[in-house]
Amino acid sequence: MPIPGTTKNIFSRFAKGLLCAGIIAAIVASCSSDDEDAAPHASNYGVASGDPKADGMILWTRITLGSESPDEITVTWEIAEWSSDESMSNVIITGNTTTDASQNYTVKVDTEGLAANQRYNYRFRVGDVESVVGHTRTLPSADADVSELKFAVFSCANLPKGYFHSYAHAADQATTAGDIDAVIHLGDYLYEYDSSGYPSLVGRGDNNTDTALFSPNKELTQLADYRLRHAQYKSDPDLQELQRLVPFIAVWDDHESSNDAWKNGAENHDEATEGSWTERKAAALQAYHEWMPIRTHTENGTEDRERIYRSFDYGNLANLVMLDTRLVGRDQQIDQVQFLLANHDETAFIDNGTPVNPYDNFTAFAMGVGNLTYATQFGQVQAAKAAIDAAVNDTSRSLLGSSQETWLTGQVANSVANSETWQIFGQQVIAADVTAPNYLLGTDNITEYTSFLRQDSVALLETLANAGTGAAQLVAVLAGAYGQPYNLDSWDGYGAAQRTFMQILRQANNAIVLSGDTHNAWGNQLIGDNSTDFVGVELATPGVSAPGLEEYLTTTLAPLASNDPTILETIVGVQTSNSP
Repeated sequence: MPIPGTTKNIFSRFAKGLLCAGIIAAIVASCSSDDEDAAPHASNYGVASGDPKADGMILWTRITLGSESPDEITVTWEIAEWSSDESMSNVIITGNTTTDASQNYTVKVDTEGLAANQRYNYRFRVGDVESVVGHTRTLPSADADVSELKFAVFSCANLPKGYFHSYAHAADQATTAGDIDAVIHLGDYLYEYDSSGYPSLVGRGDNNTDTALFSPNKELTQLADYRLRHAQYKSDPDLQELQRLVPFIAVWDDHESSNDAWKNGAENHDEATEGSWTERKAAALQAYHEWMPIRTHTENGTEDRERIYRSFDYGNLANLVMLDTRLVGRDQQIDQVQFLLANHDETAFIDNGTPVNPYDNFTAFAMGVGNLTYATQFGQVQAAKAAIDAAVNDTSRSLLGSSQETWLTGQVANSVANSETWQIFGQQVIAADVTAPNYLLGTDNITEYTSFLRQDSVALLETLANAGTGAAQLVAVLAGAYGQPYNLDSWDGYGAAQRTFMQILRQANNAIVLSGDTHNAWGNQLIGDNSTDFVGVELATPGVSAPGLEEYLTTTLAPLASNDPTILETIVGVQTSNSP
């Protein structure tokens, strides 16, 4: 949707059209990425542009080799005045570049010398073989008077789980109206799992082990793996069409490397069996920079692939800042289950004389917890809560890292000094303070909670165990009862850093935070030091195809929620939450 010069009605606009763009879900068909089936030097992965400037942008393609494996390929690129018939009749800039196996035969050109706020056509050529014609545009000049912007915002595109219809819808919008300024992709552009991992629910294929939907059919750990998965996703015709028509401004989240990644590791990485995290992360980042139309940061002539935070000025209307809350500065996440384990009586985890690991045998664990006396349960969970609260608010834990945080503070100050109306922050995870919904029938009353534990907990936990949801759902129940954050992988898991971020947003003229990650749509007020300290709004996009919470909770916790229609009212700041 167009961004006006006021915050008035922003939530009603959000409800009518999702996330600054009015665009929701998305794409695909078969995804063969075998180079051997292609014509020599064809560009079977389409073309793309990204990271626009006032005088240029990144142009991207990938050369498909066929049966040839030359040491080096010379590629010609051309930029022409824009025309709807894509005739390329008035080429204004052309040049040559080279690519080879070290770049996986990808091509990236950082162009310059173009006019501000103009649309252009472009293409690539190897010999007599021409690519499709792409569409792109430059940014307005820094002092331009800009009245509106339109972004298409996406995250969480899981190819095996479902079709990418929203990419197709955005491409159609770009074709018919021609008014999408940029695609903002907030990460999880692809997923790293094999056919035995997530998603476990049927999506595109006849079943969740359709190995054709996974290229390669292994968890991604090596450079060759990440390259193949990027190639598979970019083989999708709807994604190809969108990236052909609209410049992308993208950041990664965790699945471009591994689930719940942080700077020195990831939940889905085992050094004992999968090798060095440093090497795996480097491989993932190299493939990302090869296959995405992103400008690689260079410092003193040296590329720094880890730094992807950067900004874009849209005249006097808005400054768009893209942040990395995932890899460059994030400390390790807090594991609520481990805090619960550390604060529980070991006798709760004994089944016929054998210790029980709740990750391995949740049914036995649930029965043990359900049979604890109320006093024991209350004291143990309270101890876990205190330990979690202390860890969350540890001032030494960071999400952005000190360098990025300092840079961000300066960006906001510069934007305000330049009288830009809006400061927009594209980043990965939910920024608002979102406590877990109180699934315990919405009560904090000790007597009622005692009754719940003594009469209902065994049945509830048995339901959760039978549904295969595991210890994480027990955590959700207990977190709701004791006001714990909904998701400790988000800003809520880094309380001190979250408060600093809110202080930075307070300095903005009008702050909008764009978020992804959860696969659900959110509209949140961002609150600073108290309930009246409004510092901005957060608009979070649902997943392109990755399933939202409702797909997992409808058979377990939803009946409890339905008994308490005021559950969402207990979450400060949440204005709307939905998944289409």
